[in-house]
Formats: sequence, C-alpha cells, structure tokens
Amino acid sequence: MLQAQIYLQADSPAVALPYVLSSLTESENYRLDNLHAAATVMLGELHLAMGFPHKALQALEGIMPHILQHCPLALHAQTFLLQAKCALADAQESTGSLPLPPPQKTICIFSNLPSSGFDTVLSLLEKAFALFEQLEWADKKAEVHYLTARIFHDMQKEKERDNAAANWDVVLSVKEAAKGNMAGLHYAMTLHIPLVEEGEKGKDTREKK
Repeated sequence: MLQAQIYLQADSPAVALPYVLSSLTESENYRLDNLHAAATVMLGELHLAMGFPHKALQALEGIMPHILQHCPLALHAQTFLLQAKCALADAQESTGSLPLPPPQKTICIFSNLPSSGFDTVLSLLEKAFALFEQLEWADKKAEVHYLTARIFHDMQKEKERDNAAANWDVVLSVKEAAKGNMAGLHYAMTLHIPLVEEGEKGKDTREKK
C-alpha cells in the first residue's frame, strides 16, 4: 500500500495498480477487512487518476457501509473527498474542459452538473472537512476549501466563493507558520539553546519547593 501511495503521488497510477490489487487479494484471503477497505479506496483513487471516475465510484459503493461502521476517521474523510472529486471529474469530462484551467480563464467546468449534484458534492465536502478538522489535516482542509470555492464560482455565488477562498488562504498561512515554528525549534536544538533560561528554571524549582 505504501508503494502504491508513492507511485500515485508521483503521478504514476498505472504503476501503482499492481500493488493495490495485491493488497486487495491478500486482505481478502486473510480477512483483513479494514485493510481491504483501505485498498479499495486506494483503487478508487487510481481509477480517478487514470480518468475513470465511474469505476472509482463503483469500487467505493460496495465498501462504504463497512468504512462508515468500522474504519478510522481518516478513511471516512478520504472517502467522502474522493466521492466528491469523482462527481466533479464526471462534470469536467462532460464539458471537455481541462481538469485545472488557468485561474484567469472563467470556464464553468462544472456546468453540466445539475443543481442537485452541486448540493450532493457540497454535502460530501462538508462531511470530509469536518473530519479533516478533527484530524488537523491541513493539506486536505485546504483542498476541500479550494474545491468548494470552485463550485461556488460556477454557481455564481460570489460571497460563498470568496469565503471559501479566504478559508483556503488561512489554512495555508497557518500551515506555513507552523513550519516556521518547527524550523526555529529544530535550529535551537541543533545549537543546544535552552528553551527556558537558567534563571527562570531555577526560579520555577524554588517555587515548587
């Protein structure tokens, strides 16, 4: 599964496919239900990456009840997000638009999606975000905000779009600030700089006595 994830992140879903199929077979043979569910979600991600969102949704349909009842929250969130992305990919495929058109072009990439479809996708994104929020998964929270902003843009809801875009910017800013703090901490540790001044440390010890 880890190798499959690496290849997927390297934009090589076809190379990742044998590893996922092997995980599916082994997990089924040994009745490792949660691993089988995780491998199925990964298979859905590969199908989506290869341009087959319908196959991805079909893969998720049968395993969804088990995911909701027995699997960790992270897999819940990833599955909701994947379902939303598959619905949007269907709409993009129908319009023949590029998956990620340049920002300066005002292309309604989801124009073939009916209003009920927008509501379904937004509901999935809300569920995914609530779980990513609990997990403090910044990258995924940013992705949800980005997709939400794109949807509201095509729905011509400028206020909601701008709010989602602002939330996206906030998540990334907080993430970068956290990276900076960790880098500063690491630098201090390499220089053996005490995080508490010696005088303050002695003062705390005396107060405890």
